[in-house]
Amino acid sequence: MGKRKSQEVRIIGGKWRGRKLRFHSTPDLRPTLGRMRETLFNWLRPEITGTHCLDLFAGSGILGFEALSQGASKVTLVDSHRAATDQMRLCAQTLQTTASVEVRCQDALSFLRRSADTYWDIVFLDPPYKTPGLLIDAITVLATKPKPPRWLYIESRDVEAIQLNLAGLGFDTTKSTRAGDAQALLCQFNSARDATP
Repeated sequence: MGKRKSQEVRIIGGKWRGRKLRFHSTPDLRPTLGRMRETLFNWLRPEITGTHCLDLFAGSGILGFEALSQGASKVTLVDSHRAATDQMRLCAQTLQTTASVEVRCQDALSFLRRSADTYWDIVFLDPPYKTPGLLIDAITVLATKPKPPRWLYIESRDVEAIQLNLAGLGFDTTKSTRAGDAQALLCQFNSARDATP
C-alpha cells in the first residue's frame, strides 16, 4: 500500500494565527483559500465570539479551526471519510483544544437529521463541487430545524441556482465574493419568514 498523502493549511487569524495544520489529501478535497477565509472571517468578526459552529463537509477542518482561533467557543466537524476525521482529531490534540472540538465521521445529511434539535449559530457548507444537489439538501434540512442557524456560509461553483432556493427557505444573502471558479455567500436566516400559517 502507498503512503497516504498529506498537505498543510495555515490558520490566518486569531490566537493560532500562522499555525499550520496537516490534512489528509484526496482528489475532491480543496480547503477554502486563504483569501476567501480572510474575507469570510472579516464578515463574521462582529458575530463569531462565543458561537457554536458546524463545519458540515469539513474535509481539512480548516473553517472550523479558523472559527475557534477567531473566537468561537465550540465547533463540530463532520466528514464521511475516516482518514479526514482521524486527522482532524490529531489537529485538535495539537492545538490542545479537544474539549472545544467534536469530530464526527458520518454522512452529512444523516448527521443533520439525527441532530434535529441541535442549534448551531454558524454553519459552514463547502461540499465537493461535483455534488451541488447535496448542498441544496443540506440547506433544506437546516431551514426546517426548530431553530435554524443564524448564519450560513456557502461555497460553490453554481450559487445562482442555490440562491433561488435560499430565499424560499428563509435565508437572505448578505455578502458574496468570488475567487477563481468558486463563489462564496454569507446568508442570514430571516426569522420574520419563519412563521407559517
